[in-house]
Amino acid sequence: MNYKDIIESRYNREAWQGLLHDIFHNNVKFWSKPIPIQVSSRLAKTALRLGNITLSDGETIAVYEVELNDKVDISRNKRGIRDMLTSDWRGMGYIGAFVFSYRKNESSLRFSYVSETWNFDKDGNYEKRSTDTMRYTYLLGEGRGCRTAIDRFTTLKESKQALSDITAAFSVETLTKLFYKDLFDWYLWAISPDGNISFPNNTAIEEDDREDLEKKIIRMITRIIFVWFIKQKNLVPGNLFDENFIETILKEFDSQSSTSGTYYNAILQNRSPGHFG
Repeated sequence: MNYKDIIESRYNREAWQGLLHDIFHNNVKFWSKPIPIQVSSRLAKTALRLGNITLSDGETIAVYEVELNDKVDISRNKRGIRDMLTSDWRGMGYIGAFVFSYRKNESSLRFSYVSETWNFDKDGNYEKRSTDTMRYTYLLGEGRGCRTAIDRFTTLKESKQALSDITAAFSVETLTKLFYKDLFDWYLWAISPDGNISFPNNTAIEEDDREDLEKKIIRMITRIIFVWFIKQKNLVPGNLFDENFIETILKEFDSQSSTSGTYYNAILQNRSPGHFG
């Protein structure tokens, strides 16, 4: 099954049910008639309990579908979307839930994983452990690069599929470690002779473009990460990351060029939040 086609498309219930069947096989069950759930939330038009998944450790999680209200910003309302069904899955005796939230006629989809367990800590205290709001939610859908989510669902399929495996698969802490490992591997390749990477200070003259390459690559990486951070915080206009828009403001811009540095020089190198009105 091609997970990419499902995860990077508009929400389709049947397609996602097929994906979950591919991962959990006969341990996932969907009701022939989804069960409507009453939610006292300004966020949702409708909420449905689609079925449940029995995990290898005997725990069970619920699967929900939520159609959000038209005015809800699907990219921002992480906590509200995550918490609106908590009383239902708790009351039904589930250990957690998968929640698929979407708006009609919109290409984005929010997938959230939430769970709550009670365990003894190292001092013998009985404590509640809940998934963090920010750490177990993904914005998916049409027009979004969702490689991370695709990897996470693939990892889940290859796991023992206990509750701990689900938590580990979707944990941002795990993803962060993988991200920095991939980033470091790329850095080692970029500075090696096999990478054949050049980084000219001045494109008008010929020099040893690999001089101080390590420092230049690190500077580029940190700038990209910083610019992406301020983009996610809406501190810079989103159209600065749109190829079609960039073509209207940069001369001879070519996103596929391996020699042109116009985007780096004009956007990444010289821009900061104070440059924008």
